[in-house]
Amino acid sequence: MRGRNVPCVHAGLRVEAPDGVRLATDVYRPGAGRPVPAVLLRTYLGKARHQEEALAWVREGFACVVQDVRGRYDSDGSWEPYVHERADGAAAARWTAGQPWCDGRVVVAGGSYGAFTAWAAALESPVVRAAAVSVPAMHRVNFAPGGVLKLLNHTAWWMAHGDARTERTRLFEAMCRACPDLLARLPVCALPPNVWAALPGWLPAALAGPGRPAVSDADLAGLALPVLHIGGWHDPFIAQTIHQQATAGSAVAPRPIRRIIVGPWTHELHSHVPAVYGARTYGPASRLPLGRLQAEFFRGALADCTAPAAQLFLTGANRWLTGDGWPPVPVAPCTWFASAGGALAPEPPRAGGSVSFSYDPLSPYPGRNGPVDQSDLLRRPDTTAFTSPPLAAPLTWIGGPRVILHAATDAPGTDWVARLHEVLPDGRSLYLGHGLVDAAQELARDGGKLVPGEAHRVEIDLPPLAITLPAGHRLRLEITSSDFPAHARNLNTGACRLTTSATRVARQTILHGPSAPTALVLPVAQELP
Repeated sequence: MRGRNVPCVHAGLRVEAPDGVRLATDVYRPGAGRPVPAVLLRTYLGKARHQEEALAWVREGFACVVQDVRGRYDSDGSWEPYVHERADGAAAARWTAGQPWCDGRVVVAGGSYGAFTAWAAALESPVVRAAAVSVPAMHRVNFAPGGVLKLLNHTAWWMAHGDARTERTRLFEAMCRACPDLLARLPVCALPPNVWAALPGWLPAALAGPGRPAVSDADLAGLALPVLHIGGWHDPFIAQTIHQQATAGSAVAPRPIRRIIVGPWTHELHSHVPAVYGARTYGPASRLPLGRLQAEFFRGALADCTAPAAQLFLTGANRWLTGDGWPPVPVAPCTWFASAGGALAPEPPRAGGSVSFSYDPLSPYPGRNGPVDQSDLLRRPDTTAFTSPPLAAPLTWIGGPRVILHAATDAPGTDWVARLHEVLPDGRSLYLGHGLVDAAQELARDGGKLVPGEAHRVEIDLPPLAITLPAGHRLRLEITSSDFPAHARNLNTGACRLTTSATRVARQTILHGPSAPTALVLPVAQELP
């Protein structure tokens, strides 16, 4: 007789979607004993990739159902990202709950696009009892908040996964090595014929913009499920993780339990992630057994005995903070003002002034993200920076910084990019995060208009972070007008950045002073345990 701890695997099953499309499904379950709760994972990466994860769920006492989304790997149909996941996910959850080895309780889990499929199934199916979502890649992930195309991510993702049934492993990297100037060619819309794979969906998706989300804030707010959110400070979608934690269940009374864990991790969440990333060393305490923590959360949620909690890794101090909510400790805004001579200080300047630079779209600022030294980029002619004196005491903030920028351009259209750095005593300038806005679009959103030569005010949100800067280190706020190739550059003409190729050099002016302040607002921790 098969022992309870010996997994029983049923591979190659077919589960019908509501429209009859058959979805390839594998089942991993304990080999003996009474029915158990089941974890549903729906993936576009191929269900075989999740074998180790599925077996780990069995060791934790759960069954695990792994399903290829439609049109990917062994599933029938055609894949349209974000389109069919609600109905298909609900069908998979309903099928799972009705199996004799399942006790009727289904939970959903997933990371990146898998997090979206988890949300979709949870929203559509009443049999889903809890969710664990990691580094969620939602509908708008390839666009900045204002709608600017994230050119590098969009192209890399489409080259690997788009318009294909299986993954084109490392093809994008090979193409970029052979054609290093490919993303720099104009117009951007002419890119598809020059790439190494047929990508008919790349341009329509780029031109469509972020569009209407497949899962809206209203959907999440009305979701009456316990949810565990997992994110990484170095994940480009960390703001989405924090936003979903704040939104999920907010329209439900009493509000369902929420938990959040954020560590010093990238988008590729693994419990064995290295404790070193870029120029930062986080130490062995930065590693967590994320699989076991998800299992514990699900067991508590299914027994109605879990409690809200927030757990985040404090970079710099290299320790974990915990609390009942987000943020886990009180924070208050602290403003640092730019002033003459490239200074940055918590006291408002008494006199006004300005500093100028030129931005040429044919020689864009090369965005270099991650905790690496950026000091050499400050010598470029298309950027300016404001730096604080050495800190007299440690400075800790938790959350998303915001930059208030007063500026002017002589062009009919341009972008503003704010980059935040930690300056070490040895002179290295380590990147902490950046934000970007299209000035014309940002002003139009509030009923204004970009007028060449006239000063205007915009706000730029930077990604959330929990960090302690030691005494003796400095803050640096850098302003430029491009972040290439991460974002499609503004051509300074006022025309579409994706379909036109004419460019012009823009003269950019950054203002500072009492009447037109440029400032950095940090959510500073008021007390630390």
